[in-house]
Amino acid sequence: MTTTEQLSPADLATFAQILQTPATTYADLVALLRGPVNQLLPHKAVVLAIGQERVGQIVLLHYASIGFPAEDPAELERQFATAQRGTLTHWIKTLEPIVVDYQSPPAYITEFEMQEHRLYQLDCVAGHGQLDLSHSSGSYFSFAGVPRGQAERQRLILRMIVPRLHELFVAIYRGAAPNPTPLTDERVRMLSPREQEVVRLLLSGLSDKAIARQLGISAKTIRNTLSSAYSKLGVQGRNELHSCF
Repeated sequence: MTTTEQLSPADLATFAQILQTPATTYADLVALLRGPVNQLLPHKAVVLAIGQERVGQIVLLHYASIGFPAEDPAELERQFATAQRGTLTHWIKTLEPIVVDYQSPPAYITEFEMQEHRLYQLDCVAGHGQLDLSHSSGSYFSFAGVPRGQAERQRLILRMIVPRLHELFVAIYRGAAPNPTPLTDERVRMLSPREQEVVRLLLSGLSDKAIARQLGISAKTIRNTLSSAYSKLGVQGRNELHSCF
């Protein structure tokens, strides 16, 4: 089946919109994902990640999630064994888009991934990424809650949109965007309640360890929560965050 047979004129117009829409901040990228990308590839949640494979380990350099429970991004490990995630291992071997229906999962799905499915009710997941050989890294985009029975169409769409998403996400991660704009109430509302609480405590002058003690959680969780908040707000770190207020 050809591309034109699988995609309608409206689909192609949406794809053109994705290609033409600028996104210089994380807020812009979120708007693109929730708007045109969701129109072309309907989904309930998405994880975006940039990482490196190092001797059987995946090291996450940058990641964010949209639409998952508030605790999900904070609990994602920054380094894990490649074999822990069969989906990612399979993608690294094939470099082809993956669609997994957890009602009838393929053999490469691990028990760890099945536990995630039961915890977050992932249903059907479509994922694809792109390697960045010049930086020995790669990106991966995992869309959860996509409709069942559309795997061929979903793989086609992933091949079309992921190069653009990779370009935008990597540029934002590397700080290619212009100087950050002042934070607005609308941007702050993008944060989960936990992220808002941690950011406010950080701005009050507390260290990661002090925030962790006050909230009764680990310093590692605080760091991961802040990383997610920085991504959503389009800033590179605490110094840039302070400059926006």
